[in-house]
Amino acid sequence: IFGIAMALAMMMCIGNAISTILESSRQELYERNGTWDTMLSLPNANSAVEGTEDETPPVTEQDIAGEDKVLQTAALYERGEAFFEQLREADLNEQDWLRYHGKGYVSADESVLDMAHAEFAEGSFPKDDSEAAITKSLATDLGVTIGDTIELEAGKVLDTGKTYTDENGNDLVVQEFEGTARKHKVVGLIDDSSENNQGIFNGSHYVVTGRNANQPAFVMVNFVKGTNAVLRSEEIAAKFGLYGDEMIINPAVYTNDFESMMIQMFSIGIIFLFCCALVGFAAISIVRN
Repeated sequence: IFGIAMALAMMMCIGNAISTILESSRQELYERNGTWDTMLSLPNANSAVEGTEDETPPVTEQDIAGEDKVLQTAALYERGEAFFEQLREADLNEQDWLRYHGKGYVSADESVLDMAHAEFAEGSFPKDDSEAAITKSLATDLGVTIGDTIELEAGKVLDTGKTYTDENGNDLVVQEFEGTARKHKVVGLIDDSSENNQGIFNGSHYVVTGRNANQPAFVMVNFVKGTNAVLRSEEIAAKFGLYGDEMIINPAVYTNDFESMMIQMFSIGIIFLFCCALVGFAAISIVRN
């Protein structure tokens, strides 16, 4: 009996220690990546880019939000890539310019900031399409601050199917740009410093405008507590035809699943020891009688 009691106490201590370690790891991962459980890149994301057409019926944020076990969603609405002429070096060729210097250009609801763990260094979230919040690193490169107006060319970089050989001997596809000129008043600066672990905006040059009518390209999802997030994400992805890189699971989710597995294992162990104790008592009683 004493041995069983000691074993139970030891299992409880080990279980608590593992839970504490996992909780610390989970919180660190959520702070680094954001509070979302899974991020879905919708299959018709290209149709969201302004100036392009796609006959595929769009998958909307509402479609994802209506799925069973989904607690809340937040969406980024793709607007293509943004190019700032003032950042272009005089000797930079057109192909390198298109291939490496486009900035993220999206519209969103303010709910994205909470799930993406993004914080403002200054200012506020844009109210409409005329306003924009930009990452602080981009503001520094552009030499702008809150109240200034930024001018950009936004659209889509397209592969032409033709190839060329660059100065390093690499064969690359020739690209061309289709876009329109746009202006936005800067109303906020998003902190994208690595020290603050700002999720998807960390270390990235982004322009975020107020939500417009485009279809969502990325939807972040939180599930009801206790849901097997990995399994449910896979089921939703299969339903909407999402595969591979179109579904990203937050690493913090795996610590949740591992903890659940450990709790189940410890529960089974405790039940097993309890059953052994009962059998032992029964055996002792039979011998004594």
